[in-house]
Amino acid sequence: MLATAVDLALDPVGDAAATVQILYLTSGNLWGVGALFFGLWLIPMGRCVLRSNWMPRPLGWILVGGGIGYLLSAFIGYLAPDAQGIADVLVAPATIGEFWMIGYLLTRGVRRHAYDQAPSDGQPEAAPVTA
Repeated sequence: MLATAVDLALDPVGDAAATVQILYLTSGNLWGVGALFFGLWLIPMGRCVLRSNWMPRPLGWILVGGGIGYLLSAFIGYLAPDAQGIADVLVAPATIGEFWMIGYLLTRGVRRHAYDQAPSDGQPEAAPVTA
């Protein structure tokens, strides 16, 4: 959207100023939608961290909280545009959690005992059948 707006600004056709403004606003709103889906991604990722026990539990809670923060931030951005400062603060846990996860995986990896407990053939363990 922004590249099209720049192209249109450099080679105007019709009412270029209005078209560039519409493209710019659409691009900003698409970033808001992207933040919504990013928040929806962080919640299950944090839940996986919590359930797997391969990483620290506080990391999972921060990821879940960051996902909720992203969701709230997206809604606050549309419902109360004047409260952009609050919306920016709500995404801080997600940033902390993402960098913590990257740093943890680069420096420590997953916990060895959790890896040793995983099935050796790569297939998930079958649940016992009860009648």
